[in-house]
Amino acid sequence: ASCLVGSEMCIRDRIYYAYRKAGIAVPRTTGEQYRQARRIPTSRLRPGDLVFFRINGRDVSHVAIYAGGQRILHAPSSGRQVAYGSLDSPYWRRHLAAAGRYE
Repeated sequence: ASCLVGSEMCIRDRIYYAYRKAGIAVPRTTGEQYRQARRIPTSRLRPGDLVFFRINGRDVSHVAIYAGGQRILHAPSSGRQVAYGSLDSPYWRRHLAAAGRYE
């Protein structure tokens, strides 16, 4: 299912379309993106890598794009604008599940 809200596109769809445009196959859903990404240590993150979070419980429910300099690009919640966050934030550190890469 798509997560388009009005004219806004959620981050997982942005990831899907950006990677697709670059010729890289990435699943549409956050869960599938998490399961299929090649795991990397957060110390090796490069801009464009994906960072996954467990916000509510055990399942990965949130994905962000690593922008470099410990910054992530994510959609705070459905219908809100995409924003930057920091992996140095206690909130994001607490919910961090994994980092992944598609090539």
